[in-house]
Amino acid sequence: MSSVLQGFSNMSLELRDFTQSIPLVALIVISLLTYLLVWVVYARHVHPLAKYPGPFFASITRFWHIFDVARGSSEKTQRRLHEKYGTKLLLLLPSVSRC
Repeated sequence: MSSVLQGFSNMSLELRDFTQSIPLVALIVISLLTYLLVWVVYARHVHPLAKYPGPFFASITRFWHIFDVARGSSEKTQRRLHEKYGTKLLLLLPSVSRC
């Protein structure tokens, strides 16, 4: 009988350890979301190139451009965006494309 009680005791210790780690996981998730939000606000409103027009995702990440190049439609996309936004265009955050 004592082995059964000991098993329950060990299970409750494991459960207690798991529940103590939940706040750490929540803290990590909240920190990542906060960082992402701060980055988006900075890139869209504070960054020196934020004054140039362009697609939303172009102002916060380069991933859209990687996928566009991988699809083989980068030239068409750049022409279309220049027609939409004008001669100066923010295509990648650290640079401005001029047509």
